[in-house]
Amino acid sequence: MLSARSDHAVESAAYPVNVDLITRYVLENPFPFSLVLLVLAAGLARSGLRTGRRSHLVAAAAAAAVGVAVVLAGTTIETAGEHARRVVLEAVAAAVRADVAGVTALLADDAVLSLASPNNPGYPRDAIERRLAGLAGRYRIASNRITSLDAVTVSRQRGEVNLVCRTELELGFGPVPTSWVVQVDRQPDGSWKITRVTWLTLATRTPPEEW
Repeated sequence: MLSARSDHAVESAAYPVNVDLITRYVLENPFPFSLVLLVLAAGLARSGLRTGRRSHLVAAAAAAAVGVAVVLAGTTIETAGEHARRVVLEAVAAAVRADVAGVTALLADDAVLSLASPNNPGYPRDAIERRLAGLAGRYRIASNRITSLDAVTVSRQRGEVNLVCRTELELGFGPVPTSWVVQVDRQPDGSWKITRVTWLTLATRTPPEEW
């Protein structure tokens, strides 16, 4: 199932989910916007000091304050997408350790597994657990590398992660690419758990129904 190793080389991948701009560019990725504001503040401050214009100095202070606020908001507020990213990486690490119980603990009671498309009917949680059991046996992971990971906020209660890995099993065959979409939802008790896993591809092909 989900798989990765501690040598995460994570790259972002585009994923077509619409999210509001504040969430995407302030809460989840604050540094580009804050950098622009701080550069603007530096330019205004230099201009104000050179020309003696008080208005430029006031504008510089305001831009700097907003830039700092953006960084603070982005580093202290965890969005649904960031919760999803954290949960998926925990599941990935547990899968690599063959910690089946650790992965299972991150699944919601009504979690389902779909193959090829999130729109396909899902296998229930007990079927997921049967597949996970293979991680401690025949399908033990020898090594894995995350080559792409993009976490997005769908709503305040849901995040989704697009994940691509290159996984090598101990039984051989070399590294094989797999791609996934993982949906993570906030539970009634406030925890965040995986509610749907979609196994999109196995070496560019449709995943097998049994493995």
